[in-house]
Amino acid sequence: MGARFKQSLMALLALVIGLFVAFLLAEVLLRIFPIQGAYFRIPNKPNDAVGFTRFPGQKASFRTSCYETTHIEFNSAGFRDREWPEPGAPSIAVLGDSFMEALEVPLEVTTADILEKLTGVPVLNTGVSSYGTVAQLFVYKTFLARYRPQAVILFFFTENDVKDNSCVLTRLYGESIMQPCGDISEGSVRWRTTYDEAGPRDTSILRALIKRSCLTCLLSYRLLKYDVVNRARHGELDFLYNSYREKPPEQFRKAWEDGWTITKEAILQLNREVRSHGGKLLIVAVPSSYSVVHDWKKVFQEGTRLDQPPDDFDPLMGEKWLERLGRENNIAALNLAPVFLEYRDRQSLKDPYLWYSCDGHWNPVGHFLVANVVAQALVDRDMLSMPPEKKAALRDKIRKDLAMSPRQVLGLEGYRAIYEKGYYRGASNIPEILAER
Repeated sequence: MGARFKQSLMALLALVIGLFVAFLLAEVLLRIFPIQGAYFRIPNKPNDAVGFTRFPGQKASFRTSCYETTHIEFNSAGFRDREWPEPGAPSIAVLGDSFMEALEVPLEVTTADILEKLTGVPVLNTGVSSYGTVAQLFVYKTFLARYRPQAVILFFFTENDVKDNSCVLTRLYGESIMQPCGDISEGSVRWRTTYDEAGPRDTSILRALIKRSCLTCLLSYRLLKYDVVNRARHGELDFLYNSYREKPPEQFRKAWEDGWTITKEAILQLNREVRSHGGKLLIVAVPSSYSVVHDWKKVFQEGTRLDQPPDDFDPLMGEKWLERLGRENNIAALNLAPVFLEYRDRQSLKDPYLWYSCDGHWNPVGHFLVANVVAQALVDRDMLSMPPEKKAALRDKIRKDLAMSPRQVLGLEGYRAIYEKGYYRGASNIPEILAER
């Protein structure tokens, strides 16, 4: 009995040691050869008014399987931007989520920074990954209102903004409440600014250590959550696909209808706030990849393993909704989908189009294109105080920029890294292009 127990104990010990060695090997390999899903998030700081910001003065880097961004810094307000000027001078404000925070590119290649170089007007960028429209409304009130920006640009991403705006949809998606969101009570939209003890408010030392140190743990968690738990909870079609459907499944329909109502109220309130401070609001619809690929139904099939999308599935539903909202309420709206399509066809762009091969956020060509088109919209809609000769010069800059090919924008090194399956480390011609004008 003693010998058998000893053998069993030794076998168990060998198994534990083997698993530990395998774990260490996996950690080393994930650091040398990163794969999709194996990345550390940049920590957030709790903020009672807006849910969370980044830690002021924080420095970071971000690495995935096809790009790396170093020297990421956050200003004293907790946003990825340079220090803002004192209130009183003309300015442009940017509200958005991960597309505007743009951890995938160097600071000088972000939409906000390029826009500032083009217009010569300071751009206050408050984009933070995961922010929804309701959170952005509170960001304007808390951080931007005192600057009285002459133009406020709200970047809206249909795929997850409606979910983020609704407390109910956030819960249905299996997430904690970590930012301002809306509920509908007695026919009225009510804002919630109390948050769960999760994410930036999680005080667990062990979880914080894992989030900072264990790539294997993070990869396993994300695979389990998104590929197993969410699929089991929502069925074959992921919950967020409902943001593209006119008639979601019956059990979710009212929650999604309320989500769009909450989103509308947040935008209308933001518009009133901006106008009360003498500014003008421009809403920019951020296209999903479905808007740019040559065959979106094929991409849908590959992503969901379903033969056909639902009959009511419309990749441009959010863009159409925003355009209608803008017309009805005299709010300027810009749909980027036609811009992306025109550039794709003119430049004969193929996968990964204006993104990365491993990530759906814009690469430098996408940011360069968007910044120029937004600058053009600001000028055409007379949203900037600018003399006629300066407007004419800016229009000429934009015309030349939009004529450039991805190879011209990126240079050979950057082009090969993004479009020929290399590894992108920040190379582009964008700073030189902007400095020439």
